[in-house]
Amino acid sequence: GPQREAYGRPMFACRKAAVLEVNRPADGRSKLTLDLYSPFDFKEPFWYGDYAQTVVIEVNGRDLGERVLGDGQTTVALDLEPGLFTGRGDLVRLEFKYAMPVSFSENFRTAAYLERAAFE
Repeated sequence: GPQREAYGRPMFACRKAAVLEVNRPADGRSKLTLDLYSPFDFKEPFWYGDYAQTVVIEVNGRDLGERVLGDGQTTVALDLEPGLFTGRGDLVRLEFKYAMPVSFSENFRTAAYLERAAFE
């Protein structure tokens, strides 16, 4: 999605589904870290406390599970199996549960913002 200034930092807006293409191998590093920011404020009474943003993560079609994002910033660290990333057009797919228009990304249904993706 588009890069926007959101919450004082440049971040990429993610729709309900987002795909990242990785064109380099993990070089033996064992974690993929995603710094995500949820624009929802589900703790507010308007939501009745019954909602949470979640993301299902896949790498090259392999399901790495579902994670719950807190309101605001959440760091998701994924343990990687050796050889999962080949360095030749690997795809990381993020499927979020909720999306809505927000002021930072007008006319763009935003599910979360991606600030950083890195191998560690």
